[in-house]
Amino acid sequence: MKKKKTSSPSTFIMDDINKKTVRKYKRKNKSYYPVSVPEHVMLKFLDRTRVKHPKVLKKRFRYFEEEYIDGKKVSKDLDNSVLIGVLTSYIYELRTIHPGDLKKYIKWNNNTEFLRFQLTSFREYIKKYKFKEKLAKMGLDEELISVFRKIHMDDNRKMYLIHGDFQKSNLLEHAGMYYIVDWEHATYGDLAYEIAMHLSKENYSEAEIKLLVDRLCGSLSINPDNFLRDIKLYKNFEKIRVSFDKMNKACELQKARKDFRHALDEAYESYKFLAIAKTKDEIKQIIISK
Repeated sequence: MKKKKTSSPSTFIMDDINKKTVRKYKRKNKSYYPVSVPEHVMLKFLDRTRVKHPKVLKKRFRYFEEEYIDGKKVSKDLDNSVLIGVLTSYIYELRTIHPGDLKKYIKWNNNTEFLRFQLTSFREYIKKYKFKEKLAKMGLDEELISVFRKIHMDDNRKMYLIHGDFQKSNLLEHAGMYYIVDWEHATYGDLAYEIAMHLSKENYSEAEIKLLVDRLCGSLSINPDNFLRDIKLYKNFEKIRVSFDKMNKACELQKARKDFRHALDEAYESYKFLAIAKTKDEIKQIIISK
């Protein structure tokens, strides 16, 4: 059996003569996206639904194996109307599913508590940053996050099973159907978070966003004003998370004496959203300072 590397250091393609599988090893969460439900647990839970996903084939202490979907990754040019169709279809399918056995992994009872979980997880994550002092000089500190703790989400909106990272790169087309893969960040939580994370990673026109939101609000009896407000809030929170992380990575590259110019450009583009009065040159000087 051959073991082939993938873009993820913890995921491998196990290539036997007659069969391929995907092996995923346990790893510490090195992303600012929190993990609450183990991926193999979520995949088995999805077996009771019609959502197209990889099936778990084997579970061991250090890893689990899932079926290899012999499909092609969808094109970056996939029409957004098709993407909206796939997204809304899987949300409709999961809307009546009760979390059941997943409840032991869930630490929140409503959408506001789910927001608090996101905030707490990110605070814990940035405690591991090596360059907190430099980030603070850029205006990136916990004060930016603490303002979200005063916010209350729409707790009348039902919670759902959500993927947590739904985007084109996590879709495979096989036999005329779309399979959703990489359920690592899936959980039971706020649908506004799901849509905000999706919109943060894909390019939609205002008309397409309205179409998506109108479809969901109409079918799921969601208050559209509160839904749009909470989506915007989560999109802003995501921009802050990205700004922290990209700036920290630029500092890491500089310390390792590697070219950090591209990382700085990316970091600055995300940072501009925060409207903190620092130019790119000023940020560069903070990064290279001792």
